[in-house]
Amino acid sequence: MGIMDALRSIRWSRVLIIAMIIVMPIFIFMEFWYLVDESLVTFDVPLITDPAIKDLIIRWVAPGIYAFGWVFILLLFATRTAETVSAVATSSRIIPMRMRLFYTINALFLAMIFVFPVATPFISIFAFASLGWRLTTFRVEWDSGKKVGAGTYIVMILFAIPPALLAIIYIPATFDLALHFWNDLWLPWVVDYLYKFSMCLATSLTFGSLIYFIQTGASEYEQAQMTVAMTGKQKSFAGAQFLQVVIFFFLLYLEWKEVPIKALFYWVGLLIVIFISIIGLVRRGGSGVIQFDKSYFLGYLLTAAFFVGELWRYGGIFGITWDEEFFKSALLIITAVVYIVIFVYKFLTYEEESVF
Repeated sequence: MGIMDALRSIRWSRVLIIAMIIVMPIFIFMEFWYLVDESLVTFDVPLITDPAIKDLIIRWVAPGIYAFGWVFILLLFATRTAETVSAVATSSRIIPMRMRLFYTINALFLAMIFVFPVATPFISIFAFASLGWRLTTFRVEWDSGKKVGAGTYIVMILFAIPPALLAIIYIPATFDLALHFWNDLWLPWVVDYLYKFSMCLATSLTFGSLIYFIQTGASEYEQAQMTVAMTGKQKSFAGAQFLQVVIFFFLLYLEWKEVPIKALFYWVGLLIVIFISIIGLVRRGGSGVIQFDKSYFLGYLLTAAFFVGELWRYGGIFGITWDEEFFKSALLIITAVVYIVIFVYKFLTYEEESVF
């Protein structure tokens, strides 16, 4: 087995879950320490007057309990989460197959900055309640038909009290935290660099899609998209993949050096997206009748919007002016939300056939 075969055999969704189990506790501790050390957010600890005890709770107890909550949930739902990641990567009918890496990266950035901090106290409460349930019922699942005694629910409530009390400290600070992330991290740093990174990635993927189309032909390209959506198996083309990597790093270099010729690549990328969109939307039926498949329309539309927004920087389109910062933020957030909504839907309907 060669290196490429070995890489293809790896269940990357499971690798991602393992990485999250390692990264989430580090991220949570760093978040608390950074916010306290920089005095960016004030954590009010009711009834505690001793500064040393307050510092202990904020720096160690709170992040420790929240980190445990994430690790417990990730372990509890490891298989479901990994299979959901795989399902979104292979079978979603909204996000075009060759644009899913682009959508995934946007979603990960948005989740790490905004979603995870807000969800953390609720995840922790659920995790500790689940731990109380499992310790008193052993193998009885939440949705099983077996009845449990009142003692089980009392234990669940007792276990949920520590993270709930810490939520009283943490939740009031989340608004200030969100403002800090938006004003001091998202607007001056993330939105610009992430948008440029996303543009380079989307452009390289569109060029790869064109090579894929040329190598398969129109009819086979349509059939390949349907096969991927239904089975998750995608034919590999080393040439297209190599071209995507080369174009991606070349565009990153052009962005870094601010070379104007990069606009030419974005124009070509927009034309390719329009062309591939038409191929994806219009197909022939069994009797030769033209049929319209709107499954990927939203995904292609949002991808095309990235190119339009970037080209707008080079003199505008139709003389229309625009708020560049708002437009970039809106597109990044919308693409991330699309991915997150699909992920949540597939997670909740695990083992059920998806309509996406």
